[in-house]
Amino acid sequence: MRIVLGLVLMSALPIYLVAQMVILLRWRGWALWLTLPPMMVMGAAGVIFVQAQATGSNLAPLLMFVAAPFCLLWLWVIRLLRPTPERR
Repeated sequence: MRIVLGLVLMSALPIYLVAQMVILLRWRGWALWLTLPPMMVMGAAGVIFVQAQATGSNLAPLLMFVAAPFCLLWLWVIRLLRPTPERR
């Protein structure tokens, strides 16, 4: 079970990055503005990652992998709230 949980956490980061890029290219309006908080969280995690790598920490990518599922969940909730063309 721990292996499955680890794989889910590890796969959330690349999925989040791809989803964020697609959203930035396709969405407009208020929904795009709601995607900024997870982008800021991952940006801060990236800065911490670079600083930790510079000091030689082995736990440097931990924050990125822990934050990615929550950021991905945030984007999924915004996607549910965003009206699609057939719902307008």
